[in-house]
Amino acid sequence: MTMLRLAASGFSPLVHILFFFLFTGIFSIFSAQWVDTGSLQGALRWVRHQFPSFLLSIPATAALPLLIAALTNRIWPGFTVGYFLVYVVAKADQVKYETALTHFLWSDLFKTSDPGKFRELIGHYIRPAFFLPMLMGQLLGNGLLYSVSGNSFLDGPGSVSGRILATVAGACFLVLYWLYGCWVQSPRVRQWLHLPVLSSQSYDQNVRLHGTWLAFGAHIQLVAIDQDEPEAYTPEKAKQIQSLLQTFAEKTAAAPVGIRPTIIVLAIEALWDITRIPGLVFPADPLQAFRADYAGDVTASCFAGLTANSEFEFLTGLSISLLHDSACPFIKITRPLPALPAHLGQLGYQTTAIHSYTRTFYDRDKVYPLLGFGRFNGLEELTEQGFAREKGWYMADEALLEPILAQLHQTENSQLIYTLTMQNHGPYAPDRYAENEIDPEAKPQFSQNLGLTDGDRQAVINYTQGVRDAGRLYEKLCQEIEQLDRPVLLCAFGDHLPGIGEHSGYRMMVDAGMADTAQDPALYHVPVFYHANQAAQNAGLPGMLALERTGEGACPGFNVLGAKLMKAAGLPLLPLQQLVLDLDQLDLLDHGQLKEQADRPEQSEQAITKKSPSLSSKDLLEVYEWIQYDWLWGQGFTLPH
Repeated sequence: MTMLRLAASGFSPLVHILFFFLFTGIFSIFSAQWVDTGSLQGALRWVRHQFPSFLLSIPATAALPLLIAALTNRIWPGFTVGYFLVYVVAKADQVKYETALTHFLWSDLFKTSDPGKFRELIGHYIRPAFFLPMLMGQLLGNGLLYSVSGNSFLDGPGSVSGRILATVAGACFLVLYWLYGCWVQSPRVRQWLHLPVLSSQSYDQNVRLHGTWLAFGAHIQLVAIDQDEPEAYTPEKAKQIQSLLQTFAEKTAAAPVGIRPTIIVLAIEALWDITRIPGLVFPADPLQAFRADYAGDVTASCFAGLTANSEFEFLTGLSISLLHDSACPFIKITRPLPALPAHLGQLGYQTTAIHSYTRTFYDRDKVYPLLGFGRFNGLEELTEQGFAREKGWYMADEALLEPILAQLHQTENSQLIYTLTMQNHGPYAPDRYAENEIDPEAKPQFSQNLGLTDGDRQAVINYTQGVRDAGRLYEKLCQEIEQLDRPVLLCAFGDHLPGIGEHSGYRMMVDAGMADTAQDPALYHVPVFYHANQAAQNAGLPGMLALERTGEGACPGFNVLGAKLMKAAGLPLLPLQQLVLDLDQLDLLDHGQLKEQADRPEQSEQAITKKSPSLSSKDLLEVYEWIQYDWLWGQGFTLPH
């Protein structure tokens, strides 16, 4: 090594830069792929099978280190920062996928404008194991660099010409990386570089074929718009769509206008029936407070995360299934939409949103007004009002009873009170609750064949405690609305399943036999509970909410739930909601299969013809997709003015 260092001392600046460039890129990419595949053999396999992507990853990885080395005239800061970024992206992607079956994306960095709350939320997932391998890699990499480069490690590229060269090269490579999602989609470029196709529909595929670092960079440009432009996106087509919407509007206008009950919605963080996992025997039913009001299941678009996607579907009636993989359209809403709150506002309702977390997360402070909420109380307002009592890292679910009741009693006019809880957000780490905060009934007996670690067992207990606390909120709220002589409807649901486990959010469920794979539909079915107080039932409103499964046994999506709730309330629906209900009745809204069904118009053709002779199933699905693109990304031809 000493001889190598002596030889290196006579190298020109160009050779020094080239060595630093290659070493930083290769070392960082190997480390990232080692994290992604779980082994050194897996990383080597990836290099062998995806060699063009590996070669292209080197300049993409070394771009920022070159710039830093040139600006600081030191090699070690460039390598340290560059390696840190590549490792963190790979490790965050691994942790997020193991926890929530979704990848770490560029857009994840912009889900809140409050950096402090972002760090608080993400910090709960960070454990010593996250950074320990990175520190070892830093020591090894910097040690090797120092052994070979000697004084260059401390003094940097040296000459002015070397620093200028490193700056220009680093800047060029950084721009190419930043725009990777654009230029790599050219068939000629891919053919010339022998690169695989970059998919807008499968981030899993991009990670597998391009590697974690290039896939992360590609996503910066790839998801500027989360939906492909439909065919015939023209003003002429818009007139046809508008005419069709008018027929649905006439259909909903013919519905009898009811008594306009107050509607309370509880979107409860990670609420799910944990007794579905075989091998867990509880002293008392964790869902006992909810069970009598069970209405059925709906299908979430995500597992253990992306609450905003469930909100998006419920509030707008639009569908995540029509968007690119890993999309989060909620944070990209920039114009007023005819959503559920806006529609109720037009019917004379007072619309209020309450969330026991920071109001900036998922840009709710910006998005909620665009969806029609007249008022939004986030954690900041709840803290000022003295409601924000904490339990288990976040505001306690039971503490939400007071602000809900305060809003409910503020007026006897019809209201929509939409409440989003936070207490049972993961992870369900051992230090989540103090021992005296856990009910004895939250501690089940564990079957030996589950093979759970102590951390897994504690995660089950901590999650179950959160469910029981949410049940207390629901039970007390039911008791309160029964005291009122005006009709009130209460609808509660989970936004997604929980990711329970010490090292993985879903493996316990798969290992126990509840689900076959990570893509099993059972990992996406969440319960819905519905309670109509006696005054509502006396007024003729139904005491139950009908959420029937489709003919093939699939559950409706969240985009159907809002329309079903409006129908149960005896209120006129939005034209889009009527379209969604018609599609649901024809079994055309099975979650995750919308596009495939649109390509098979012969299915359900006979049923469509009976209901609407002029439209095929493909026609209706294309109209739905066309409207969604128009509202979110297009010119807004069909938006009400």
